Amino acid sequence: MVMKIIKSNLFRHRQCKYGNFKLQPDKDWSISYSFIDFESGLLIVSTNDDNENHWENLGYNGRRIPSKKYVIDLDNLKILSPKEWSKFFNYESKISYSSDNKFKLTTQRIHHKEDNIDTIQEKLEFIESGHISTSESFAFSDQKRENLLQQTIRMIEENQEKKKRLESKLTLNEFYLKELNSLNEKDIIFNYINNDSCYQLSFIANEFILSKVILTTEKNEYNQYDFKFYKEFKNIEDFWNYFSETNSWFIDYSILSLSNNKPHLLAKFIIPFFNQLRKNHQFTFEDYHKINQWQNLIWNDEYRATENKQWCSLCKKEIDYFPRYPKYICKECSSKDKFDINGNLVEFSNLGISGGLKITRYINQTIEEDDSQFMCDCTIENKLFFVHEARFGGIVIQLKN
Repeated sequence: MVMKIIKSNLFRHRQCKYGNFKLQPDKDWSISYSFIDFESGLLIVSTNDDNENHWENLGYNGRRIPSKKYVIDLDNLKILSPKEWSKFFNYESKISYSSDNKFKLTTQRIHHKEDNIDTIQEKLEFIESGHISTSESFAFSDQKRENLLQQTIRMIEENQEKKKRLESKLTLNEFYLKELNSLNEKDIIFNYINNDSCYQLSFIANEFILSKVILTTEKNEYNQYDFKFYKEFKNIEDFWNYFSETNSWFIDYSILSLSNNKPHLLAKFIIPFFNQLRKNHQFTFEDYHKINQWQNLIWNDEYRATENKQWCSLCKKEIDYFPRYPKYICKECSSKDKFDINGNLVEFSNLGISGGLKITRYINQTIEEDDSQFMCDCTIENKLFFVHEARFGGIVIQLKN
């Protein structure tokens, strides 16, 4: 069975958004998406099997739904075979260079018989460094396609613009001085609580006054709290030294976030503290939930985002800051040999363009593939890590403890 194209006639008018006809999928199948291919003008239709008994169970990676893709010539309302639609495209390898001759792009359209789809495979060579970047994407698209060279140049330009914007922002110390100079009499810096008390830090008469109220079993509104003087500090540094006497302050205290608070003054102290924790990896994933709450408290777009720092949990070199993955390792460490709990060499990849986790184990002379797990443990240089799919594709390896 294949999808049918039912045309209009004198006795019955049929209409879809692409013309005077109706697309009728196989029995128990439905159309998942359709669009006009930008390059060829052909109609691309994908259908899915609605019978869940036919779906393949992929374990933690979900289920694979059988699908069929059709390419339709709208001029004669005919479903084309790959041989017929291939006449619309060039399947030969093509080479092009950037205008400054710094990049060489090799592009080829490939037909995959097993899936009845075309993909575009690209290889981009950075001529000066010899670095090579590759990509593979669906060939059919409803928009003009951006090739890997265009994408790379765009990203370089965007990064240059991003760098300019970053350099125009304040350093953490400049931001601190700005916040300090903008304080007004009786401004409330922030409120925090522990098991039995609520505290309020205020700026009064050029000093920082800490007030306190004992919490009772009654659930009073915050504006009903009767704060009493507790301690005074001549400057914010003195308060911070008192507040952070123990390294567990971010766990011991919780934030009471209120709209009239001005907590950004504390960014100068909180960010370096957490940077040091990340450098030494002196936190658990449970701790990191609390860390993020404090980071969110003092986040501000006026200071440079690069003030937040992170380090590879294996080689300890500085890497890009990704709060979603607080213990991830760098690309170089990710390429090192990885072993499962039984000592077998193991590799990780996505199931395909759509993501998922694929585990490949090399056991003696055999290769075993597993796509039934959401995450998997492995060791690198005798340290324990766990591997999972990244949010937007790719694979992330993080220190487990």
